[in-house]
Formats: sequence, C-alpha cells, structure tokens
Amino acid sequence: MTAFNSICADWVHQITNVIGELDTLQSLQFPDSLKGKIEMSSCLTGNGHEFEEIKVISTHSIKEGFIAELDIGIPTVFKEMVHLVPIAYGGIGLKGESDKTYFAREINSTTVKLLSCSSDLTWVNENAPLCSELELPTLCKEGLMMDNINNIIKGCKLTYLNPPNAIRLQDEGLLIQGENFTLKEGGKDVYEPSPYIVYTDKEVVVKGLTFEITFPPLTTAAKSKGILKSRLSQLQILNLQTKVFWDHLYSTFDIHEHIDWIAIFAEIIILPIALCGLCLGLRKRVNHINKRRKRTAVNRRRNNHQESRALFEMSHM
Repeated sequence: MTAFNSICADWVHQITNVIGELDTLQSLQFPDSLKGKIEMSSCLTGNGHEFEEIKVISTHSIKEGFIAELDIGIPTVFKEMVHLVPIAYGGIGLKGESDKTYFAREINSTTVKLLSCSSDLTWVNENAPLCSELELPTLCKEGLMMDNINNIIKGCKLTYLNPPNAIRLQDEGLLIQGENFTLKEGGKDVYEPSPYIVYTDKEVVVKGLTFEITFPPLTTAAKSKGILKSRLSQLQILNLQTKVFWDHLYSTFDIHEHIDWIAIFAEIIILPIALCGLCLGLRKRVNHINKRRKRTAVNRRRNNHQESRALFEMSHM
C-alpha cells in the first residue's frame, strides 16, 4: 500500500510539472525545465554555446498533444578576430573606429576589415558580438593589407581624434600618443616624439596637465625591451594633415548653413563686374553722342560753306 501511494505521488508530481510547463508555454514563455530537452535536438547538439535565446511564437492544442512554435536564436559559426588599434598622429587617424565599430583582421591573415558589431540581441554577449563588415575603399584596403603608408593616406578616410595617451596592447607593449605629457620609465624620463610603443617590465608613469596614468611593472619578463618608433616621415605626416583638412571640410560643409555667405561672396564678385559693365556702357553711350555731335557740326559747317559759296557766285554774276 505504501509503494502504491508513493507511485501515485510521483504521478501527481509529474502531472503537476507537465501542467505547469504547458501553462507557461500557453503564456508564450519557455520554461527553464524544458531547456535541457531542447538542447538535445539535432540542430543544437554539440555547438557548445551557452547564450541561446528561446522565444515562444505561438501554441495550440491538438487531439494528440500540444504544439509550440519556437524561435531559437543562436550563432552557428564563431570567428575570432584581432582588434587593431588606430594610431593617432598629432590628433589625426583613420576614420571608422567608434564604440561599436572596429578595425580588425583574422588570425594569421593580413586582410584588414572594418566591422560594425552589436550585442543588443538578447542571445548575444560582449564576448561574442554579432558583427557585419563595412565597405572600405579598395586603395585603403590594399594599403592596410600591404602596409603601404602612401596608399593608406590617399585611399582611407581620415579624421581628427582624441585618443587616450597610453594604451596597454595585447603584446604587453604600451602605445603612447598625443601631446603635452611626460613619460617616466622606471623613474627615468623618456624623450621621444609620439606616437611610439614602449616595451618594458618597469613601472611607466604618463603625466599630463589634467591626468596621470600609472602602469605597474609586469610580473613576467617582457618579451622584448625598447621603444618602437613611428615609420612615418615628416612629408607623410604633412600629407596626412593636408588630407584630413580637406576630408573634414568636405564632410562637415553644409551649403544651407553657408548660403548667406555664398550670396554675399557672389555679390562681392558680381557687383564690381556689374559696375564695370555699367561704366563701359555709359562711356560707349557718351562717345556715341559726342561722335554724333561732331558729325552734325561738320555737316552744318559744310552746308554753311556750300550755301555761302552759292550766294557768292550769284552775287558775282
């Protein structure tokens, strides 16, 4: 009798759980108790992903059971990318890097891509965001892939940047950029024009007018020590500054904001031309009137002379 009561109690418990799961599905919510069974499906088995999102689209009862239409969001393929950090030269760098847009390349590849990434979807996290590739100009892409600085300057879009003065890179180096700061490595001042990368296992202190950044010494020995300087020549930096000036002017120029100034400038040009044309027209008119007066005077004198001559001949006869 005790065994029978135990079996009935188990049946009641299981039926109660099933009814609770059906009620949850009926309210368009997926019960956590069924998640393990869903993950055993052939389309999800062995993917190793832990952040799938299951949404219940619709449910309805049939004679033989209960049907629920589910929408399961899960990435099918992972691709690991290396985030590339744009370097600023005097506050100028590549345009495109932002909070959700990154320059990146695949591991063991030289192809650089511009990726727009988002982790807004509920089944996506920051460690594995959903990214789409943005188009880069051909010359820019080839320059980045071949490390051709002149093609990068010509083909890539540039902009003014306000980057952090010091960044710890993945290879333990410190990227130093910007202006108006001092740097001490192990208590000794370092005098180098930025940007450059410092490889050291000593403490590094970067101090500016309004900030101070301290990087503690590495617990492990640095793979290499020294300073990696920029490869850009002064001519290339000058071309960089010229290019970003015109790029910035073109991207920020709004004809509607400057229409009044354009009209004033056009009037400044057109007004002297109009006055000059008016003066030339008046001068031509005056010259024409003077010529007419001269011809009239000459004709009058000629006629008077002829009349006088005719009178003289008549009196002589």
